[in-house]
Amino acid sequence: MRFTRLIPVLAVPMLVAGCDQNDPTAPDPPQLGVQAASIPKVEFPIFDQFDHTNPCTGLSHIITITGTGWWQEHNNNGVLRVNTTTTTSDGFEGRGNTRHVEALNGGIWKETIHDMLTHPSGAKFRVHLVSLWDFRNWPPTLRLDIGGTTCVRP
Repeated sequence: MRFTRLIPVLAVPMLVAGCDQNDPTAPDPPQLGVQAASIPKVEFPIFDQFDHTNPCTGLSHIITITGTGWWQEHNNNGVLRVNTTTTTSDGFEGRGNTRHVEALNGGIWKETIHDMLTHPSGAKFRVHLVSLWDFRNWPPTLRLDIGGTTCVRP
């Protein structure tokens, strides 16, 4: 099942969770330079809860997401990084990462989500979404929407 929500800046993302490889508390990469490293990151809590269909069972479950987001503006874009923990009402839990990049002057918003949720029984499902929104006209246009939720191991 595919699910995508239009997410304005600093709104609660949908299915997001935190992976170690994109630690938002880590220093900025060297290619951004000393100036970017000195730009403050705005930290805020994340909470979302919604119904969803489990891709492994086909049954409805409730997804609960909690965590922390960090917003940072650079010269021509803004970056939102999110680390959260995700649990479901049917016993799945996991972590992953979400990154949003917004071209502040161009009106383009890219969202990338990577999550893996596991169940004590060994069942797993993956969430991988890439969306590209164009806000240069109203209503916004969804230019790219690939991925979805996939049962890795039933």
